[in-house]
Amino acid sequence: MNLRELKLRMVERFTQVVVFHKISGKLIDSCDSLARLEAHIGASVYDLFPLVGSMQEVFARHKSAAKAVCIPCVEFSFPGCAGMFDFTFHIHPQQDELLVWTWVDQTEIYEYLRKVQQERNILLVEKEDRETGRDRDRWEMAG
Repeated sequence: MNLRELKLRMVERFTQVVVFHKISGKLIDSCDSLARLEAHIGASVYDLFPLVGSMQEVFARHKSAAKAVCIPCVEFSFPGCAGMFDFTFHIHPQQDELLVWTWVDQTEIYEYLRKVQQERNILLVEKEDRETGRDRDRWEMAG
């Protein structure tokens, strides 16, 4: 196995690529590595995924192949697939009327981040409680 094959095998577990028509939303293709979409080929991505449907006007105006539309940390579920994903939408490099939608499963990272943020928040609240308690003690002693 060469390095390219190894990379693809490692990335495949966390990434899905979906191709759809940017005006109609018609699903053209999907690698189905995270969610099985083959039964929906030809259906509208805009109808299947309301978040994507809400962006239809943005995509219709999107002309720059160099600039992607990115939506990080989307809590998302579809039959057989649930988690927190980073979504990126690119104009197809060979067909301007198509969009390439990549899903990157970042569930482990975002859950870890949420845990660290919660621990930090608890420490800040505890610190504030201690400081407030000291202030209250001073007021009681002065009063």
